[in-house]
Amino acid sequence: METILLTKRQFQILNTLSDHLGETITGEHFSRELGVSTRTIQNDIKDLREQILDLDAEIESKVGSGYILIVENEASFKKKISSLLKARMSYLNFEDQDTRTLYILKCLLLNNREYKADRLAYEVSISKSRLTNDLNKVRVILEKYKLDLVNRPSHGLAIEGSEINKRRCIAFENIQAVNFVFDGTNTNNDRQLLSDISEITIEEMIKAKYKTSDVILQNIIMHIMISVNRIMMKKNIQDNILFDDLSTKKVELELADVILSQLAAKYHFTYPRQEVYFLALNLIGKKNYDSDDVISSEIDTLVIEILEEIKSKTGFDLSFDVELRISLALHLVPLQLRIRHNMQIENVLKDDIKKHFTLAYDLAVIAAKVLQKEKNTRLSEDEIGYIAIHINLSLQKLLFSQKPKHILVLCSSRRSDSLLLKYKLLRWFKEVISEIDVRNFVEIGQFDLSQYDVIFTTSFSDPRVPESAIKINYFLDEYDQKRIERSLTGVSNFADIIQYFPEELFLPNLICSDQDDAIHKMVQTVKANMEVPEEYEDAIIRRERLGSTAFGNSIAIPHPDGLITKQTFVCAALLNQPILWGEIEVQMVFLVSIKKGNDRDFRDLFETLSKVLTNTDGISKVLRYREYGTLVDLLRTASEGM
Repeated sequence: METILLTKRQFQILNTLSDHLGETITGEHFSRELGVSTRTIQNDIKDLREQILDLDAEIESKVGSGYILIVENEASFKKKISSLLKARMSYLNFEDQDTRTLYILKCLLLNNREYKADRLAYEVSISKSRLTNDLNKVRVILEKYKLDLVNRPSHGLAIEGSEINKRRCIAFENIQAVNFVFDGTNTNNDRQLLSDISEITIEEMIKAKYKTSDVILQNIIMHIMISVNRIMMKKNIQDNILFDDLSTKKVELELADVILSQLAAKYHFTYPRQEVYFLALNLIGKKNYDSDDVISSEIDTLVIEILEEIKSKTGFDLSFDVELRISLALHLVPLQLRIRHNMQIENVLKDDIKKHFTLAYDLAVIAAKVLQKEKNTRLSEDEIGYIAIHINLSLQKLLFSQKPKHILVLCSSRRSDSLLLKYKLLRWFKEVISEIDVRNFVEIGQFDLSQYDVIFTTSFSDPRVPESAIKINYFLDEYDQKRIERSLTGVSNFADIIQYFPEELFLPNLICSDQDDAIHKMVQTVKANMEVPEEYEDAIIRRERLGSTAFGNSIAIPHPDGLITKQTFVCAALLNQPILWGEIEVQMVFLVSIKKGNDRDFRDLFETLSKVLTNTDGISKVLRYREYGTLVDLLRTASEGM
């Protein structure tokens, strides 16, 4: 088989098609998943068609449907694809600039040998002019960590800056995890080292009764992996200034010392005392604190200030939640240390948190603003995600903490069947039902309907059934369960939601050059149809400065930094081309405005849009047809899933 040179993106397209043999996948789907235009996808597939002929495969294009992969022999094809996958990291992906950039960073940070530009250009099989572009991209990445790329005469390229910042770069850019190996030796050595680090670390943590989560444990193990590799390269931490507040942290210092000493004995390296301090600092910053730990008055005051700011900006009063106050305070103890030492940690769940806990993440951004003001440090989206988890738990309790309701169910069934219906409702919603009566239609008029908070009915055939009653099936299904839950918890139904998306605020093909241009043009549409304050656009820009409102899946949800309008509405725009919104490509924008003092609208709209974010097929359909009715269908599906 001849060498098949695929870019990273082309390989992802081929891999997806091969995983769905015989199925049609749209160009819009690939465009969204890979963050490029449909025209780019078309060009990639055109190139793919020519390159995969030797795989006995063909990509067919079906007008209006998408692309489908046809293979002559599935078993043979799968075997060839597997071979491609194994070879992929060795050389194929050097056609992709992102992969070359990571390779260059790995060469310069995880190797002791010198690298001249000519050698790098040769290794990644590109010209020196293309390498210059790659090196410029490397410089942009290094700037985030206060590092510089320099070219030393007669020596070659090198990265200059503090050792701690170099390790931060390795960790956050995931350089340690990216393997570009040609013989497999380094991979095997890394696996053994990683296995030894995991075994020693977990065993010593158990002995020391050190508590942390599984996700953070993996973060600690990777930190140690990076440190050991750098130590064995004789790249030690020399700075003492950072470690002047560790004298009282005996447990963490002893734990760090014993882990490093065991690894040093096994892998024959020496290390300065600063390495013990650095690992101890990471252990303190990633430890799980519990309610037995002392929460200082400073931390408690900071938590109160955070909750007050959330209430001021959104109307959500979470100050009643004692568990939230404690969990936030315990989270802030190590977070303050991480902020002080510029050691913010990665959150592998960040993207999922933004999609599924959209409202909680948005409130966490407000919390981050308070911390930024107090600590003069901007929190990363990863750290904001961790705060969002705590807030989301409180929001769920708020949803179900309303006064239990007295409900009536009207039906025409026998007493035994009525008891079964009553039992099922109580089993589902016992926490929000104070009392439930099941009555036959013939009994209407024998009791006062006004005594009930909510009325459900299996039929509207009797004219005496009030119009406000909610229709359910006698044999309750999952759709009934969701309708009943919305009624009991106050979550809006579709009719309530869709009124906030007026057709006059729907822009099916907005032409804009960038994020600011999109916001400005949407604001102009809003001003032409709604009454908004003079500072409306400035308030939206202020919120964007706190953190990007791009939540993934090609969607951004910008909004003012507070509740400042007289009514609730959403301006929905479909952009003619994807644009960068922060660091994420976006093509669908929901500009949300919430009526002053109405936190329920805030909650319901963000819950609905959170469901929209996870509906990949629905988003693709809206972007394809660009019709208001298709958007309505997407919102209906999201509302019914709440």
